[in-house]
Amino acid sequence: MDALTALRELNFFDAVQDAELAFIAEHLERERHRAGSRLIEENMAGRGLYLVVEGEVRVVKESPTGRVLTLAVLRPGDFFGEMSLFDGGPHSATVIAATDCLLMVMRSDAFLELMEVDPVVALKITVRVAKVLSFRLRTANERLGSSLKNDGEI
Repeated sequence: MDALTALRELNFFDAVQDAELAFIAEHLERERHRAGSRLIEENMAGRGLYLVVEGEVRVVKESPTGRVLTLAVLRPGDFFGEMSLFDGGPHSATVIAATDCLLMVMRSDAFLELMEVDPVVALKITVRVAKVLSFRLRTANERLGSSLKNDGEI
């Protein structure tokens, strides 16, 4: 499957026109990973936005004692690494391929180029990422609130 066809199938790009999508496809790198591969490590320097095209990945936090907490399971159309796309900071969690997977990666420098060449497309991507980040933050806040209620602190 070529990059353009793969992108058309992802709901991430619903608001993007075909001509814009073709431009985006030129700025993405394709990565295949085997199940069990560590895709990114917590505190590793961020490289950009990863789109899951095929397969599943797990976003995890690991304790110093080796305990692993799964924060999310991401499937085709989902993404990770978005914070480093915008702030250049290190990754906040580890991501592991749960199955064999195909990812498309937009490096930070490619996104900056996209912002210069086609700011409308860059804005569409930014809005999509912001909506998902808002949802993730609300969900995390609800989980934290529920946890505190169960402990009798609220």
